[in-house]
Amino acid sequence: STRCSVYRMVTGDDVSTVVFAVEGCSSSIKMQAIQPNTGKVRIYRKDDGSDKEMCMLDDVDECVDMTLTKVREKYCESNSSFIVSAVAFSTFVMNLVGVDSDGTPVGNDATVSYACNTPEVARECAALGGKLTKEELDEMYERTGAPLHSAYALPQLRVFYDDHPELANSVHKWTTLASLCLDRWTNGQLRRGGHCSISYSEASWTGLLNFRIGRWDEFTKRLLHKQCALALPLPMDFDTGPPTERGIRILKGSSSSYWDRWPELRGDADNADDKDRHEDFCRLFLGIGDGACANAGSKCTTMDRIAVSVGTSAAARIILPLPINYLAWGGGVSASFDSRPVPSIAIPRGLFCYRIDAHHVLLGGALTDGGSIVEWVRSVFHLQNDSEFGSVMETIEFEYGERQESEAITTNQLTTIPFLSGERSTGYRSGATGVLSGITRETTREEIVTSSLEGVVLRLHAVLDLLVDARNSLIKKGEPNNPPRIVASGNGLVNNRCWMQMLADCSQMNVIVDGETDEATSRGAAYYAVLGLRSLNMNNMKHEDISALCASTPNESTLTMWKAKADIQEYLIDGVSSTW
Repeated sequence: STRCSVYRMVTGDDVSTVVFAVEGCSSSIKMQAIQPNTGKVRIYRKDDGSDKEMCMLDDVDECVDMTLTKVREKYCESNSSFIVSAVAFSTFVMNLVGVDSDGTPVGNDATVSYACNTPEVARECAALGGKLTKEELDEMYERTGAPLHSAYALPQLRVFYDDHPELANSVHKWTTLASLCLDRWTNGQLRRGGHCSISYSEASWTGLLNFRIGRWDEFTKRLLHKQCALALPLPMDFDTGPPTERGIRILKGSSSSYWDRWPELRGDADNADDKDRHEDFCRLFLGIGDGACANAGSKCTTMDRIAVSVGTSAAARIILPLPINYLAWGGGVSASFDSRPVPSIAIPRGLFCYRIDAHHVLLGGALTDGGSIVEWVRSVFHLQNDSEFGSVMETIEFEYGERQESEAITTNQLTTIPFLSGERSTGYRSGATGVLSGITRETTREEIVTSSLEGVVLRLHAVLDLLVDARNSLIKKGEPNNPPRIVASGNGLVNNRCWMQMLADCSQMNVIVDGETDEATSRGAAYYAVLGLRSLNMNNMKHEDISALCASTPNESTLTMWKAKADIQEYLIDGVSSTW
């Protein structure tokens, strides 16, 4: 879906800023953004491109219209006025859209996204894996922070240029959905000078960016068709570039309709004494990946907070301070760049590492199936009725409490590998499938539901272990090392207290639900807008306090049980993976 929300910025001292959602001023439009299986982005209503109505971009515009109407009505009732200081984007990543020389999308087939799982791309991954040496694959992983996998751009772009040569000839540049919107609103200013700009965050999620230096990885780029490599956009920080400097005001006197359509996005420039002051314009920022926004919106901007979200899928992520290594650019470094040596980090195999901005990276792991496991079990056992499923969960919670209090804790005989839709972290094994092991005639539905919940917790635990090790490697001797806490989000997790307790026990970390971070992804986009407006980065921004709505504290007595469960699941994965 497309969602547009409004946040009010309240500033304190030089480094203290809080964002609050403006009540009743958000809008959303449901859409099918991605084609099933192929992962193609549905820019046009008809996949064959015969209907040139750009449904997705039109829906974004309509969402902005609806939201501005609500804000106007709200402020009209109180006889007050408002201006829009900034517009920020949170986008699903990865997404790339091929455009022609006029900046018009070539067609739905000239797009790639994270959701691709076609046999052609899987075969291309296998072929590439066979051509490259293990050393080359490892080094590429270390530079890009991404493994060779069908969810990333490299194999998808290779297949596109091989299978669609005529369509590929029409692609002048590759861009992203957020940059498409900005280019449309600013009458082509994002393509000024022949370039097409996207953020470090969006670029890094493609798996093609050397996140350590903030440039396309030369080795990986050479694996693309030459025509494709030349069409890659220009990666830069989200608050850098023409649209972020002067915003929508550059449309004045142009043929674009947005100057009159959205007057609030002109900022306060018309009333300013100095017409060139950037702070008088509504700033338009490049897109930021939804995972990075979710972390910031959940107040997980410090090294002692790990964001864990469980919706349909599941993920665990941490933001780490890791500036771009400008010294590696060569050829001299501008005095405006920080040329001091930067810390290094070894990427644990099984995790991803994406650059967010010039100062920070997002380290984490994702599971394709999180809450979808619960939905699958509910459908199999006809537990769609919330009351009936609630009764099952009460039984599970009681029995789990009994096991916690027992002095002789034994492991449940069932073991679940929750790969119903394949595996991402930590193995990234193509063709992985789910497994339920240990079932007998006496197995109950409650035991299968319990094992399914445990299966997801154990895979999250595998990610969390790697995250904590990487985090600890960046903490210098003598620096404070506060134990990390988990900040939970996603209806699948926060509405299931037993699942939260399992996660706390298995990870031996406190699990907290913050009461002020509803719609964490939208809130995170607003947070990054504040950083851009105030020329700050997370290192010198005052971190927000957690407002705990509820919390689960780990029970140390369950440690042996969870260790045994983790070992059994790992043994089972190793044993059956040869059949995938």
